[in-house]
Amino acid sequence: MRKKLKIIIIDDSLTDREITMVSLKSVEEFEVEANTAQTGMEGLEKIDKEKFDLILLDYRMPGMSGLDFMNRLREKSIDIPVVMATGESDAKIAVEALKIGAYDYVSKDEIFKGGLSLVLKRTLERYGEKKEKQHLEAETKKYAQKLEKANNRLKKLDQAKNDFVSMVSHELRTPLAIMEEFASIVLDEIPGKLTKDQREYINIIKGNVDRLARLINNLLDISKIEARRVEIKKVLVDMAELVKGVVSTLKPGADEKHIELKTLFRVSSSDTYVDPDMIVQIFTNLIGNAIKFTPENGQVTITVTDQGKALECSVADTGMGIAPKNIDKVFGKFQQFERPAGSVAKGTGLGLAISKELVQYHGGKIWVESKYNEGSKFIFILPKYTAESFLKQSVDNGIKQAMKNNSKMSMVTVSLVDLNRLQQELTSEAVGSILKEMEEAIRNSLRKEESNAIIKGADEVAVILTECNKEGVLRVKKRLEHVLEEYLARKKMENKIRLQFGCATYPYDTCSGEELIIKAKKVLN
Repeated sequence: MRKKLKIIIIDDSLTDREITMVSLKSVEEFEVEANTAQTGMEGLEKIDKEKFDLILLDYRMPGMSGLDFMNRLREKSIDIPVVMATGESDAKIAVEALKIGAYDYVSKDEIFKGGLSLVLKRTLERYGEKKEKQHLEAETKKYAQKLEKANNRLKKLDQAKNDFVSMVSHELRTPLAIMEEFASIVLDEIPGKLTKDQREYINIIKGNVDRLARLINNLLDISKIEARRVEIKKVLVDMAELVKGVVSTLKPGADEKHIELKTLFRVSSSDTYVDPDMIVQIFTNLIGNAIKFTPENGQVTITVTDQGKALECSVADTGMGIAPKNIDKVFGKFQQFERPAGSVAKGTGLGLAISKELVQYHGGKIWVESKYNEGSKFIFILPKYTAESFLKQSVDNGIKQAMKNNSKMSMVTVSLVDLNRLQQELTSEAVGSILKEMEEAIRNSLRKEESNAIIKGADEVAVILTECNKEGVLRVKKRLEHVLEEYLARKKMENKIRLQFGCATYPYDTCSGEELIIKAKKVLN
């Protein structure tokens, strides 16, 4: 069945209108209903009253030319495909017609020779494509607006959720702390002696208070992470020593289940710049989970491997493992999977989600390898920063933040003078110990809001100060001079060790991180 097509022919020549009408009857693709108009004005009046699928328009007409007619259509916002016709074969006319909105151009010779069919088909295809594009653009815009509204709604709901979690968690902390304190007082038998049953009951209360406190802390942590309110404070950390500390803390829980906690340190040096509290939390979550899901007499192995530019850390257990269908969900929030018979009560399912976020805050990545009923191995990699690379990164980040906030940032350096002589007199180990103690003295002398990072190198300690102008850095420098003079006097080394202090401020002294570091090291007392 042929598609119906209603066309209006606008042409001042009666002969040309009749020839065009005859030509339209021979069009096989469409069942054409044709109407005519002698002038552009008559054509506009008919278009106002009737709906047409296509306009066949004469280019040269008295009173209102084809181009004038096109402009009137545009003024009236009438969207009908137009084919411009003329008795002349003129490319310039064709270009002009197409520029103002005609869909195609055809000479009257072509119409007379039966070439109108192809032009109509081509025009309607172009018009159909245009309308489809407009429809898709309109739909896309509509769905984009709906999506934007939904996203804004979700953001508000998410913020409300975070605020609620934060508020409730903070409100619960105080009564929990009081309950824990009084439970401890009762267990210490300060109010009086306890029977065996009473001690057991109080221990149950205290254990559940501790568990609830951990759940609240996890909720607060994930709330801060999602709100991007986490502040990372990197310092030089010996990862092997940090792991030993976490293992020591968790060992009593492992001993209760006769689980061996084994550590392997495949490192030439496990020193790197990290936030120690965050890394302790990661290891605590991973080792705690391993103990929880490992049956009695099992083993948990914690490994730290030096990979040159990174440290690979892993926690492997001999527990029940993770089913293949759950592997991709492991680091999701509030995830709970199969649990071994007789296992402890469920947690929030937030520990691994928090661990993943904290690893990513350090520029690292974390994943899991597991065989069901054989055990799991959680692996995470942390970049291993040298003092030089971490200093450069910290300065560059400080400058970016200062540029964003339209503020200042500064740097103070404290360097050992004549390092070679000192190492001959005191040994490299002794010099390293002095630098470490100087770093600690500097850390203790700085106010919490002042320092963004403290970096200890081979012969210096650098302090990055955020939101600190030239006057501020000079005050900090003077304070550090006084603190370290007292330190050397206590060590009776004021005659052996000379210190060089320097400072520089962005953008007062420089506009680049590299120049800031150089200038801070060159400025002398």
